Formats: sequence, structure tokens, C-alpha cells
Amino acid sequence: METVFPDPLKDEERAQINAYLVLAHAVLEEYLEDVFTAHYDRLAGWLTAEMVPLECVRLVYAVREWVPNNLVVDYKSRQIYQQIAKSARKEFEKQVKRNNGIKPADIQKLAKLVGLDWKEFEDALNLGLADLEHLGVKRGSAGHLSPYTDKATSLQSIDYPDDIRAWVDAGCDAVESIEAYLDGLVRSQQPLSLIGDWDGN
Repeated sequence: METVFPDPLKDEERAQINAYLVLAHAVLEEYLEDVFTAHYDRLAGWLTAEMVPLECVRLVYAVREWVPNNLVVDYKSRQIYQQIAKSARKEFEKQVKRNNGIKPADIQKLAKLVGLDWKEFEDALNLGLADLEHLGVKRGSAGHLSPYTDKATSLQSIDYPDDIRAWVDAGCDAVESIEAYLDGLVRSQQPLSLIGDWDGN
């Protein structure tokens, strides 16, 4: 990019910045969806064990809230694993694909699908969620309004490439923190025994 701060950016440079912001947001959104899908699959995989972490129980109750009635299995049939890992898994994918965004409100929908305690999640990751909210707002302006119009209120003429990169880097850090939080949830609930952790290690 030719323009250097504090000179105003050219229209084509604004267009490049907007395109980068929209693409980076899309990549982070997909990464976030993959993180929650991996968490779902990990919990579903433990449902056949003799002992399961609390998060598995939360998942089962959460799935019952959103799964269509025709996919519900009778508890007495003991087919909960098949429901969660197979039939409900397909419905989970549909729900995830309907989620569009990385703002806290979007993440809360994903969290609800897997039965996360939102209050604990929000308290642990509040700074990262704030960064994702900020990035989501900026992306909204970049994605829906032309850089050649003065209607974009979130992106300002003073936003330079370094600013955009900082927002995206903060968003990356936030999503990685969410992934680490989900990984740590189950680890913190594993039993103190000689038989190994939830992964059998």
C-alpha cells in the first residue's frame, strides 16, 4: 500500500482494506465453528464411557432442547450415544451453518448448542469476546457498504492497515482462547485415578 499515515487512503486502498477485513472475518468464523464442532464430537465420543465429564451431561440436555422431536430417543432404549453422535450431529451441523458471525451473540448460540455455562464462559473470556464484538462491527460496515460511500459509520478514514491487522490479530487470539477454554473444561473435570484421563492417556 502506497499511502503512509497520516495521509488519507485512496479509494482503491480502502477497498483493499475492506476486502481483507471481510475475508479475515470469514476465516475466523469458520475456525470458530470448527472449534465448537470438535468440542461436540469430543463430548459425544465419551458418552459410551463408564464415567463421563459433566460437560457430556450438559451436552445431552442441551441437545434435547434443540433436536427435532422425531429424532428424540427414549431414555430406556439407552441409545443416547447414537442420537448425539449420528442423528443429532446432522442437525447440529445445520444449526452451526445458520450461525453467521463472531460477535458474542453469535458465539452464545454455538455455546447453547453444546450446553456450555454461558456465564462462566463469558466471565473467563470477556476480553476476547469484546475483541470479537469489535471486529464483527467493523466487518459489518466493510462487508455491506462500499468504501466509496460516506454511509460506513464503523470504518473511518483514520483506520489504516495496521489498525485492521491489530483487530484481526486480536480476533485470532480470542478464537484460540475459546478453543483452549473448551479443551481445558473437560481436562479440569477428569477423575483422579490411575486409569488415565478422559482420552484414556
